[in-house]
Amino acid sequence: MLVWLTLPVNAGLAADSAAAAGEGARAGVIRLSKLGNEAVDLKVQAVQEKPVASEVVVPGNIVAIPHSEYKQHSVIPGRVSMRLAGLGDAVRLGQELARIDSPDINRLAAETLQSRAQLQAEIAHSQAVLDDEVNQAVSRHRLATANYQRIKMLYSERILARKDLDAALSELEVADTRLEAATRKRRLVLAALHEKLKLTMEPLKHRLSLLGLSEADIERILREKRTVVSVPIRSSHQGLVTKVDATPGQSIDPSNTLFVVCDLSRVWIRANVYEPDIARISKGQKVIATVTALPGEQFAGTLSYLASQVDPDLRTLSVCAELPNAGLKLKPGMYGQVRIQTSRPSKVVLIPADAVVQQRGKAYVLLETPDGFQARPVEVGRSFGNLVEIREGLSSGEKIVVEGAFQVGGEVFKVKPDQPDGPGTEQPEPKTGQSGQQGAQITGDTDRRQEQGDRYTHVWLFAGAFVLGVALTLIIASALRARRANTTREQGGDG
Repeated sequence: MLVWLTLPVNAGLAADSAAAAGEGARAGVIRLSKLGNEAVDLKVQAVQEKPVASEVVVPGNIVAIPHSEYKQHSVIPGRVSMRLAGLGDAVRLGQELARIDSPDINRLAAETLQSRAQLQAEIAHSQAVLDDEVNQAVSRHRLATANYQRIKMLYSERILARKDLDAALSELEVADTRLEAATRKRRLVLAALHEKLKLTMEPLKHRLSLLGLSEADIERILREKRTVVSVPIRSSHQGLVTKVDATPGQSIDPSNTLFVVCDLSRVWIRANVYEPDIARISKGQKVIATVTALPGEQFAGTLSYLASQVDPDLRTLSVCAELPNAGLKLKPGMYGQVRIQTSRPSKVVLIPADAVVQQRGKAYVLLETPDGFQARPVEVGRSFGNLVEIREGLSSGEKIVVEGAFQVGGEVFKVKPDQPDGPGTEQPEPKTGQSGQQGAQITGDTDRRQEQGDRYTHVWLFAGAFVLGVALTLIIASALRARRANTTREQGGDG
């Protein structure tokens, strides 16, 4: 039954084409019935104009932004004692990448501890001396106070004279002054010594911090009084480690680059613009980039760098566009394409690429007309994914075949139009005189025979499909009758 249904459909499509050929041969038009339409799953769509920006399209490749690469050095000579980060690791700002053992840092740590110890000893000695002076002043003050109280009581009983009371009061005031002076001296001297300790320690701590030690490391040195320390190499920025040249046990100096950390949250796509297009580009223009490694994905950015001179050999100008790189999908070295939008969008005719049929080196679309489908030559322009620009040959609102154009085109290009340059079989050039008349007559006879042969072929195909369908129907009917008879005999035997 499948063959019975399929062959008539194909034959019907061919018959539709053959029937249309008789009417539309001179107009280059083919007409499809509803059955033929369904057979090729034809889809017709009106042509529309869509806004498209004028662009300069050039190949490009992804590179890291130069100022986003950070080289990590050791500020002092020494030996790598430990490596804490490897190639390709994502690191954060301030993260330790390695630790360095250095005699210089140990020497400075020892100097720091020694200076602090000397100043603390001086403070302790001065505090002891000053405390003794204050204690003596306190004792004299107590004695003078007791003596004054005693003389005051005797003076009130008229035992001592007024001058004795005045002398005792004078001694008490002197004792007060000396106690206040001793107390103030102790406070000022100790404050000065502590300030001296601070002023001495601050530069030493600052030098240690410049060498890579954190505040916690320095406090630990001072608390534990330990001079053997290792210096951390910390990342100066977040990003990926793109280069490592630090091996445990390796001797280094400040000129060695131990790590390269690259921030790839934003990258450049670098391209070369040809000299005729240089005048059309400028900083700030929008860019759409694609890369071969990520098909179907687009990355929007802005043109941020234009070289100051043209390459004398290639006659191109190097440009770079900055692209956001969410998820770090774009990796340096990837190859792609850059579309630089050089002007405001303008409307152009865009149609699906599958709607264009190539025939003998020319591009055609199948235009729907009241009489059927007709091939129309067009000029194809730029490509935009699965869409192509039609520069000439189509207007907005016209209806064309966008799906099934290849199948229908096979029938359309069999039909001979009146125009010598149109689709279909090419016509020989006419000749003048009697030879020309004979050539035209022979050509006409050949065309008529060809048309008759095509018509007979289609009729035979349809007849063969019909006969085959009838035969299959008879075979199936015979099989059903035989099965029914067997069933009847089996039922009679059982009875």
